[in-house]
Amino acid sequence: MTFDTQEIGSENLSKPMIQNAIQEAQRESAQRSSVTVDEITTMHREAYSVAKEVKQASAMTTTAHNLAKLHGLIIDRSKIEHGEPEPMTFIFGTMPPKGDITITKGKG
Repeated sequence: MTFDTQEIGSENLSKPMIQNAIQEAQRESAQRSSVTVDEITTMHREAYSVAKEVKQASAMTTTAHNLAKLHGLIIDRSKIEHGEPEPMTFIFGTMPPKGDITITKGKG
């Protein structure tokens, strides 16, 4: 009788002991990498405060941009297709639009 690796793997995944071990490993992994939006927001706000104290405008701008993106105030849209490129629009919260930014990538 010959088994291929897919059959053996499928058989192993149907065993309750292996299913339980996989679920436990997934729970542990989720706990290790668990970071909430609130925690990231706090980190960015702290980074912004430090950047402001040391008068690093570039770092302040980057942190503000990351916060806006995290909270859905900036929407990045891009589409890759052959032919004419579509404009990429950056929307910054309630700021008035100052025109679309078109980014094109050369063929190569």
